[in-house]
This record gives sequence, C-alpha cells and structure tokens, in this order.
Amino acid sequence: MNSAGNANEIETRPGVTYATHDSVALAGDLYLPKGAGPFPALVGVHGGGWVQGARAQFQHWGRYFAAHGVALFAISYRFATAKQKTFPHAVQDVLAAIQYVRGNAKDLRIAP
Repeated sequence: MNSAGNANEIETRPGVTYATHDSVALAGDLYLPKGAGPFPALVGVHGGGWVQGARAQFQHWGRYFAAHGVALFAISYRFATAKQKTFPHAVQDVLAAIQYVRGNAKDLRIAP
C-alpha cells in the first residue's frame, strides 16, 4: 500500500448508536480497516470545550487511520449549554463509547 493509503480498503459505518443517556441517542462514525483483524482502535473525541463541534471533524483522519490498519470511532456527545451544564455528562458519554468499542470488539474486528 502506498503512504497515502487506499480508501477502497476501509469500511465506514456512519451513525452507529453507542449509548442512550437521558433519552438522547449518542452516535459515532466508525472507520474500520478491511480484513479479519483484530485491529487497534482509537475513540475520537472532537474539540470544542464540551460546548460545540462535530464528529465529522474526524472524517479525513478516520479514513487515513483505517487505511493504515487502525480503527477510529469518532463520537458525538452531549454538550454543555447555558441552561444546563453537563459536566460530567460529556465525560460519561466518552466512557460509554469506550465501553461500546470494548464490548463489541469481536463483532467490530477490534482488539479490546
């Protein structure tokens, strides 16, 4: 494979629900290398100070890592708002994403 990777050698699964907290379905975009695995994995948490941002910020990195043999699960999480501070809710959402990846590692071809 060349150093840029090959987009045909990856699998993407957009909008995978990894948890539901306070009636809010939390989702992530999964970028997987093709093959039997198991592959190492990263959970991508976008920046934005827990108040803004989007998991789509990882769309290029997800493809890059997957093309180079590393799975990436780029997640959304609950934001803090002026009316409702969500700390530690956003952190709990990140932990739930890690638990999802580890708990479904075999089906996702990921090394837990």
